[in-house]
Amino acid sequence: DFLNLDLKITHNVHSDMSNKDIEKMYNEFDDLTLKWTAFTDYSLESYNGVYNNIDEKGHRKTNNIYSADQNAIQVFCFGGSTMYGIGSKDKETIPSILSKKLNITFPNKTFKITNFGVPGYNRNQENIQLQRELIKGNIPDVVIFFDGVNEVLTSYYNNEPGIPLGSSTRKLEFNSIKNYSQKIKLFFKSCYTIKVIGNLRRRIFEKQKETTIDTKQLVTSISNIYLKNVILMKNLTTSYDFKILNYLQPTIFSKKNLNDFEEIVKKNDKQYQSIYNKTYNQILSSVLFKEFVISDLTGVFDLVGNINVFTDFCHMNKIGNEIIANEILNDMSPFINNLMK
Repeated sequence: DFLNLDLKITHNVHSDMSNKDIEKMYNEFDDLTLKWTAFTDYSLESYNGVYNNIDEKGHRKTNNIYSADQNAIQVFCFGGSTMYGIGSKDKETIPSILSKKLNITFPNKTFKITNFGVPGYNRNQENIQLQRELIKGNIPDVVIFFDGVNEVLTSYYNNEPGIPLGSSTRKLEFNSIKNYSQKIKLFFKSCYTIKVIGNLRRRIFEKQKETTIDTKQLVTSISNIYLKNVILMKNLTTSYDFKILNYLQPTIFSKKNLNDFEEIVKKNDKQYQSIYNKTYNQILSSVLFKEFVISDLTGVFDLVGNINVFTDFCHMNKIGNEIIANEILNDMSPFINNLMK
């Protein structure tokens, strides 16, 4: 559980922070609130904290080292809570680390990186986020999608792939004004999901104990919808002239060498390892996987030994985020060099 602070503190997951600061960082995240948002169902409210800061557009603060340069290279980063950076300070998220590395690597260029990551978002919602920016005329140079975990999580929770996490609550709301019993159901369900991003994994997996899932069919549907979303965005790159980088994110189930903390986390979540492995394997074995250049990061931590990179089954500490940022930088560099010619 990503809010199990005692376990994280005992195993020194955040070695550069005091116990008090660790509690502060996670408590700030737990304090975040959501607002209804057209098309994507919900987004983050603005928030001012020590380690978590959200602007009025719902974007987490990224440490951009750039002036107000009209020619700055625009980089949009989309994903769920791992792109948002649960368990990381503002300056240690993937987008913030990438920003720093880009400016060091290309000192003669300026960059503006925007963190569009929202806890719980899947690729459907991220595609809509990007489309809405394009419609407004906010055209990026590079778009990064970091996905996989929520494609499984939200589909498992809803027993239907691709739809937003809170859709079952919205369904109750739709006719609740005419139905008293539905109002009561909605009240309790809303209380249950109001902090949806705070206990996402626990809620999803507890719900599945009460339902029977056709895993094989669900895995196929998740994989197909994810790949079709990749194709949709690929088709926009010609019209709007931007570069897309798609990444299949790692989980603790794909890390070869685990330390004591990671072993405990994997054991606690082992019953869900199968659904992740099957979904990822189906995506990776697809012809479309190679055709649309999806980078497989599931083995990205194979060479780090048993160094701790995870703070729970999918979120990463500063070390993990830096390794991911390095991978993205390596993939971006040829494109940035072409822009500079």
